[in-house]
Amino acid sequence: PGMDVRLNHSSRITDFKREDIDIAVRHGRGGWENVEEFRLLEGGAVPLASPALLERHGLASSPLPLSAEQIASLPIQHEAAVDSHTLWRQWFARSGLSDIDVERGVTYDDSGALLSVAVAGHGVVLGRLALAQEELANGLLIQVSDIQISEDYGYYLVHARARRDDPVIAAFREWALAEAGQGRRGLPDGDAL
Repeated sequence: PGMDVRLNHSSRITDFKREDIDIAVRHGRGGWENVEEFRLLEGGAVPLASPALLERHGLASSPLPLSAEQIASLPIQHEAAVDSHTLWRQWFARSGLSDIDVERGVTYDDSGALLSVAVAGHGVVLGRLALAQEELANGLLIQVSDIQISEDYGYYLVHARARRDDPVIAAFREWALAEAGQGRRGLPDGDAL
């Protein structure tokens, strides 16, 4: 953005009054107090898996999209930041299966860790296409279904409401929103619930 940026990764909510932080990216439903918020990315997700996982489970030569039964045969992984157990239940119900045990599998702290687990071949994940573009483009992950599940969570750029007119914050905000818009181009809308 033409300025120095220092990134601090944390899953806790930033307190702009007490911390020396100008802008944050939050994952959630929005509606936070005392901040300006700008939605960067929607929260829809699709099943993603690595070619190695599909190979180990005898699905590498199966035509895509995989059936819900085939996806249910894979280890399922979860993200703690969202209720991914519920999202998986919704996804399987939408796919015609309602009696799948989605409680199995490991739960990870954030979407970055979840994508890393998927790339490593440890299981199928409900991943956000906007966050997995590079892994998909490089063949590290495969979208194994066209059925997209919508969640009411999204990624938001937030800053203290009192600093809305700060020129540095305004410049970064405009840059981030433009980048997020660029990142959305070319993504399929999918079959959202």
